[in-house]
Amino acid sequence: MSSKETTANNEKLAQLPLSSLFRSPLNVRTKRGTNLAELAASMLAHGVLQNLVVTPELKKRKPTGRYGVVAGGRRLDALTRLHGEGKIPEAYPVACKIIGEREAVELSLAENCGREALHPIDQFQAFKALVDGGKSVEDVAAAFGATPLTVKRRLKLANVAPRFLDLYRNDEITLEHLMALALTDDHARQEEVWDSLEGYACQPWRIRQLLTEQEIDVLRDPMARFVGVDAYEAAGGIVRRDLFSDADEGGFMTDKALLERLAQEKLTSAAATVQGEGWAWVEVRPRVDFAELSAYGRVEPERREPTPEEQERLEAIGKEMNELQEKIDNGEISEDDDEALARFDALEAEHEAIGEGLLVASEEDHSLAGALVTIDSSGSLHVRRGLIRPGDKVSASSQAGEGANVERKKPIHSERLTRQLTAHRTAAMQASLVNSADVAIATLAARLAAQVFYPLSSLRWENVTQIRIETPDLAKDAPDFAESPAASALNGARERWQARLPVKAEFLFGWMLEQPQETVFELLAFCTATTINAVYPRDWTTEAADQLAQALDLDMAQWWKPTKESYLAHVPKSRIVSAVAEVAPEKAARLATMKKDALIEAAERHLGGSGWLPEPLRGMCAPDASQEGIGAA
Repeated sequence: MSSKETTANNEKLAQLPLSSLFRSPLNVRTKRGTNLAELAASMLAHGVLQNLVVTPELKKRKPTGRYGVVAGGRRLDALTRLHGEGKIPEAYPVACKIIGEREAVELSLAENCGREALHPIDQFQAFKALVDGGKSVEDVAAAFGATPLTVKRRLKLANVAPRFLDLYRNDEITLEHLMALALTDDHARQEEVWDSLEGYACQPWRIRQLLTEQEIDVLRDPMARFVGVDAYEAAGGIVRRDLFSDADEGGFMTDKALLERLAQEKLTSAAATVQGEGWAWVEVRPRVDFAELSAYGRVEPERREPTPEEQERLEAIGKEMNELQEKIDNGEISEDDDEALARFDALEAEHEAIGEGLLVASEEDHSLAGALVTIDSSGSLHVRRGLIRPGDKVSASSQAGEGANVERKKPIHSERLTRQLTAHRTAAMQASLVNSADVAIATLAARLAAQVFYPLSSLRWENVTQIRIETPDLAKDAPDFAESPAASALNGARERWQARLPVKAEFLFGWMLEQPQETVFELLAFCTATTINAVYPRDWTTEAADQLAQALDLDMAQWWKPTKESYLAHVPKSRIVSAVAEVAPEKAARLATMKKDALIEAAERHLGGSGWLPEPLRGMCAPDASQEGIGAA
């Protein structure tokens, strides 16, 4: 008789009580099974669909009535779990195949090595088939030990275009890609977005961005958070829920016009209260960017002493906040206690509101300045008080510190030319900062400190660390920027860094951890340098720009030359003559009689190599009374 026949003859099927089974040391899979809850739920609903393989326990060559499980240990664990939960008795009959001890290890190895896990796509489609066949989501969830949300998510994934299911099955895309595509049920739109992206650009975050570009994220958009989902839906708005958001309230608002109207109405209501403070004007602006704000002047209100009632309330708020914080630190209140946290937030908001009420402006400031009622980056109401419109007359008390108003005078340079010149100065500052890691770090630290320690006078920024990099487009203001020495220096530095950095972004953090501190500082210097923006529309700069230029020991004569294209063709003859007069006064009278083309040619010779610079490149702090404008914001 052959070995195979002997083995076959020795095998038999039997229904064995659960209490007689134990995990055999002959089972080659020693790691305990996972996801037992799902398996247990499935077995309770459908029974044990696959036999366990067991071998009889022998003592002194006699059977004990117990059986060691050599294949099916996870099923045994699930059954044991059900018994422990009181859902099946210890005598529960389990279908088993009984084999000899000699064949046990071989069969256990064959089963575990030959087992292939069910592909997720198969499970997605199986759930879909069950629901399509009439089962409810809750029934499917109960049968497989899953939550209804899990079933809904898998049904959503099963509804992605077949093309992408095949790509996922073949490991050509990730589950993250599939989840991103599932944001819409429109297969044509999925295909359109996918085909518009190539190579590394085809990232899940980018797919989500394109699929939702006409919608508003209820969790991230400040206006959406300000209005609130409840108010938006009460007004008839529709929120398309994101099943794959970690937060239950995640989703996208589809009616932008309705959201903006609701935000405007809510802000207008708040503006009525602000108007009662006596400001010259109050504007409602849902969104205000940094460029717009920088054009305003500002009055600095003084802080008055609180009234006895205000002081008492401030002390009471501080005491209650300290008590709450102490209880949280000691574990008396859980960090997940929504009611306690809401109370803490309310106290903090009240404390801030009282503090803002202590800031008062003079009657003169009130007659000139106004307020913007807007929404900050966190989605909260934010009132920017004490602003002076760019076109309004500037009071002496708020700008010059004198008793008279600042007189206006026509600027020397046009706005376009001033922006062009200061764009070159900005580029030179950037290029210099690339090689000044200590200054770059100080610059970055100062920007952070301004936001951390002076929140009332610093703009609020988005992102987790409250830092946002903005790189100015200098070529927009300076068409000749690409040919400048600063552009060449910056491009060279960028190319060198690109050659050193990892190819893929996901490897960047690990790479960074392996670098010496000097390399990290140098990279920080380059990244900080690219954010510098000292482009201004008038003939002066700000003290901040001048301080940075001084720290860099910036000599613009090394980065810019007065040529026909860069300057001389853009100013009148009188200006060219006065420029030459600064470096060669004996030549000015003769040059004044020349026609402009000849004058420009002669001026290039006299000014070239002289180190002469127009005012915007010399660096001047806030304007004096002889200059136009409102000063540095």
